[in-house]
Amino acid sequence: MGVMIEHFAGNFPLWLTPEQVRIIPVMDKVGDYVDTVYKTLQDAGLRVSIDNSDDSFAKKVRNAETDKVFYALIIGEAEANDNTVSIRNVRTKEQSVMAVADFVAQVKGEYESRKL
Repeated sequence: MGVMIEHFAGNFPLWLTPEQVRIIPVMDKVGDYVDTVYKTLQDAGLRVSIDNSDDSFAKKVRNAETDKVFYALIIGEAEANDNTVSIRNVRTKEQSVMAVADFVAQVKGEYESRKL
């Protein structure tokens, strides 16, 4: 295990990382939608958490990067109204918006392929 940690420098592949997805709510009033997304991801078998800290939005994203979380899901009022999530791949810094079901299907596909 020590060799793996050193080889990946803590940036484990999706299927091996301890926390695969972190949900970052932009405001408190989207809490119900955040809980719904959390439950959906958890039911899909993903390791997910919600960052409800009092830190600024930028610090929450930075914390996700330093904690080496694979995906950060940013949820604001627009995402809650459209039933989507804004996805930030913490490793590549790519951002996209998609429906929760599409995101779950994508992540499950990546997980099952076990690619490095």
